[in-house]
Amino acid sequence: MLVKDVRSIIDNLPNTDKLYVGDYPGTINHKIGIDPEEKYLTLLIYGSNPNQFELTQGGGKYLQIKYDVPCTIYDSSGVKTNQNYTILTLKSREKDVEDYFIELCTLLLQRLGNSPKVEEVKLEYEKLESIFIKLSKNSKKSIVGVWGELFLIESSKDPEYFIDCWHKTPKDLFDFNNGSDRVEVKTTTQKRRNHSFEIKQLAQIPGSQTLIASIQTIEIDNGVSILNLINLIKPKVKTNYFEHLIEKTFDVLGDKLQDSFDTYYDYTVAKGNLRYFDAGLIPKPELIPSEVTNVKFTVSLENVKNFDQRKNSNTLFNKLPTCLFD
Repeated sequence: MLVKDVRSIIDNLPNTDKLYVGDYPGTINHKIGIDPEEKYLTLLIYGSNPNQFELTQGGGKYLQIKYDVPCTIYDSSGVKTNQNYTILTLKSREKDVEDYFIELCTLLLQRLGNSPKVEEVKLEYEKLESIFIKLSKNSKKSIVGVWGELFLIESSKDPEYFIDCWHKTPKDLFDFNNGSDRVEVKTTTQKRRNHSFEIKQLAQIPGSQTLIASIQTIEIDNGVSILNLINLIKPKVKTNYFEHLIEKTFDVLGDKLQDSFDTYYDYTVAKGNLRYFDAGLIPKPELIPSEVTNVKFTVSLENVKNFDQRKNSNTLFNKLPTCLFD
């Protein structure tokens, strides 16, 4: 609800050439407003600078920060106040990017408290900047692929556990890995259950098991987006897990994040068409010469036997969403 609270505040601020602000919900001294020149969402962080640190302003494609700036601000009634603030500006007018910004700023302010020192603000900003930098990264992941992974987290029996297991490193071969077993998610909008694999994803590893979670869904106008899935996960996890979830989503989607805002898939169809398969039973090319590497291929799972969750004691697999087909 806090995003709606913040939006309610900024939507009711006068649109003038002066900096009008409102109290940031849940805080005493911090403010939220709209930059009067560029019309960007702006957070004003109150804090002290007892050591008179001279911090240079920073920023990148999405964020800009200016520390300990003398500000003239006005509340919604037009009352004028002069006060120093650190000014953090989001350089995007995309509504969904603003929503992510609000969520992350809320967590940032919770850690800082009501009267942080400017050095503490700098450290928190650097963490925030490291998340937004990921939006400039070229992503090899498809939007529907990431949607399927978030769908699995949201509908699992333990979302926090799956967030911990999700893309432990950026170059992970598998989507979920608990250190011993793995789950690779394949999501398609095709009518047939056809998926692409790397040969290494189906290789047998002694003492370990790999499960393929296959999801079929369809793209629809009134469906569920990636942001919708994240908001469904939020009440199911603790604050630190939610922040980690957003950071990982930025990391895997990279420059495709904004395109994902207008892409919606059918949640109900996905729920009814979730199937699991033992990677070892999926057909694959055999007798590949050692000189041949990076083998990738597409295979139909229509005639592959489904994995039975009820006959398994594996921790990772037991926490998966229940397959309705079973």
